[in-house]
Amino acid sequence: MGALLGAPLSTGTAMADCLLTRCADLARAVDRLKLISSHDALVLLKNSLSAPKLLHTLRSACCADHEFLKKFDDLLKKAVCSICNVSLTDDQWLQASLPVRNGGLGKRRVSSLASSAFPASAAGTRGQDRILSRVISINDDVFDKCLSTRISNGIQPPVDSDMHKQRKWDKTAIDAEFNHLLSHYSEPYCDIVQGFGRPLPASVAEIDNLPNTVLR
Repeated sequence: MGALLGAPLSTGTAMADCLLTRCADLARAVDRLKLISSHDALVLLKNSLSAPKLLHTLRSACCADHEFLKKFDDLLKKAVCSICNVSLTDDQWLQASLPVRNGGLGKRRVSSLASSAFPASAAGTRGQDRILSRVISINDDVFDKCLSTRISNGIQPPVDSDMHKQRKWDKTAIDAEFNHLLSHYSEPYCDIVQGFGRPLPASVAEIDNLPNTVLR
């Protein structure tokens, strides 16, 4: 089975081919980002070349815990390290991948988004599925499997009235990652991390600003 409108129709070869293609696209883009300024590169990486490039696939197929999502995240981490000329530990990368409002750089890991994107999309279309499709029992099985995987990782789903909202699914995952960081470090570090949850100073908020080259 292949793909329909860019979405893989199976979790086997079609899914692997789709994710590998996105990994190759990211690797090629990262090589070309070296040709522009660091600020321009970070803005393009966050808003176009990373998670947004894969979001359609994440919402249309259940690929949580797929091995190639980790590969995509590894490429993204290397890109951030190269652009910023730093070396990030796993926990530093975890914090960098949080939204800016939570003290990160907003370079979201697709392995984190996958557990939120598909369930929200599936929950929002279950009514239409029952009308238009005769394979709803299969779709329900896929949704339940994805939900079970999420719960087994210690991340609870939102309440029923919010199950169609991806930001609600995503918030619980972000909170879990944030709490993981807090639980692994001493009080002084926790105070710093918790401070990022407060209104952002101008220097941090500038991460979302357009680079000067765009405004010329």
